[in-house]
Amino acid sequence: MRRMRIKLIKMPNIIENRGLLMPDLGVGMLVTILREEKFVVSQIDLKPLFSGNNEAAKMQVRYNKVVHQTVRQKGPVDEEMYVFAEDLVKKYELKNFEVVGFSLDEETDLLFNLALIKIVKDLTGKIIILGGGFRFTKRFMEQFDFIDFLIKGDATISLKLFLSCLEGCGRLREIPGLSYRRGRQVFANPHLRQAGNVDMVPDFTDLSMDDYRLGLSDCSVPLERDELHKINKPKLKLAVLPYHFIKGCPNSCKYCYWNRENLFKVTSPEKVADNLQFMSEKYKISNFLFLNNAFNPTLKYAEKLIKAFSKRRLNIFWSDSANPGSMSTDMFSGLKETGCKQLYFGLESLSPRILKLLNRKGDPDTFSAILKASHDNDIFNGVNFIIGIPFEKFRDIKSTYDFIKQNKQYFEYYNVNLLKVIPEFGFSKDPAEAGMSLRKFGSVELRNPLNDSRIRKILNLVGISQRANFYSYDEIGGLSWEEKNRQDLKYSRYLSKIMDMPKHEFFEDLRFIFYLNHIFNSKKEILDWYNNLRKSGR
Repeated sequence: MRRMRIKLIKMPNIIENRGLLMPDLGVGMLVTILREEKFVVSQIDLKPLFSGNNEAAKMQVRYNKVVHQTVRQKGPVDEEMYVFAEDLVKKYELKNFEVVGFSLDEETDLLFNLALIKIVKDLTGKIIILGGGFRFTKRFMEQFDFIDFLIKGDATISLKLFLSCLEGCGRLREIPGLSYRRGRQVFANPHLRQAGNVDMVPDFTDLSMDDYRLGLSDCSVPLERDELHKINKPKLKLAVLPYHFIKGCPNSCKYCYWNRENLFKVTSPEKVADNLQFMSEKYKISNFLFLNNAFNPTLKYAEKLIKAFSKRRLNIFWSDSANPGSMSTDMFSGLKETGCKQLYFGLESLSPRILKLLNRKGDPDTFSAILKASHDNDIFNGVNFIIGIPFEKFRDIKSTYDFIKQNKQYFEYYNVNLLKVIPEFGFSKDPAEAGMSLRKFGSVELRNPLNDSRIRKILNLVGISQRANFYSYDEIGGLSWEEKNRQDLKYSRYLSKIMDMPKHEFFEDLRFIFYLNHIFNSKKEILDWYNNLRKSGR
């Protein structure tokens, strides 16, 4: 029996938030899974096409104001967008597939992408299904009738079940995360955020890796032309591949988005090394971004991983998140040997009281030594903090402030997050357990009801935007939401004062850090060069 044919298309993000250009891990995993099931599948990535200042990117900017009409069928289809969609259909032979799937990130340029999707639907008449990191809702599908199906959450199980269902095997109502229509009514099945597929290698064979190989001038770093010229190696073009080998987490941190499904699966360290060697040789790429919650869910696993990497002599550079509660200072020489060049540490707070409220394992007394050991072994460090925990006091924030002040020579990148209480937290059904009385559900206006530009700047710094929905709440026996919001903004402003923002902005681009490590011999050389630039006022 000939199996269902599907084309998967990765859509571009908003102009202001392009992020690191690399193949999409989620789509690559879906291709692997579907090919194992003998479905006919191929993928397209439109992100490289819309990067930079090319004609596609200009079209996105030029017509962003009119796509709203296109999507809602209230005006004529834009001619340039229509021609682009026609070329897309023809070049990638979309009419030869029964299903066309579109993957949209949380930071997607939503209306622009929906306009393109609608035109593709009109041109092909094929089944359209949406998925990806965007937080789809039932109302979303009710609003846009050219979308036939969508999958919310992890699609690695759902998409193959969906295609099998189209072939006559299975029921739509049994597919996790699927939204579908019956007549005029839309039904939305409960979804899985993570499905536990960790042992496989993403398949990027349909993509040209040359689209992702970029030079120094493509890095988003504030360097003058003459300084770029001094360190530029024109023949050095770097690409970065995404990979993950851990799903979930063994911990139960209270406000963590990832632990609510009680999922924790890991790939054996030997298999991880096998997969990395395979990907590096197949695609001729030696730079990897590991997209795990942390490479070290336990100290024992991390030590085995280092041993497997060292034994294989992978000759790669890599970056990942790190759990400071599962680390020892002795492990960093091994991390350096394996090619670790950047780690993002989830410190969250330096207040023992707040860490206890978070149910966060780790001793803040060890954090300084861990970061120094990482720094001394040529690893660039990012540090994540969180503000806005219920019943937070100034002394808690002061502990974090003092830590930053005393240790910021070991950090390059800072990330401060303002707590967002979201429906996915398990306790949102019983908020009193967390000491909260939930109020309105909304977005940035809950934090900035008068649209004050000074407050908006603070909120942007701590990750609150129009795309972030959350609950306002009162502390039971404590602050009202209005009082709590004022306190949170005050604490955010206080912490931001100690941040070394020029250093943050300079080393924010992971590709740039990989590039510098191909030019200089050590982190000390890189920082000496950077500090000389700062002294010269550049």
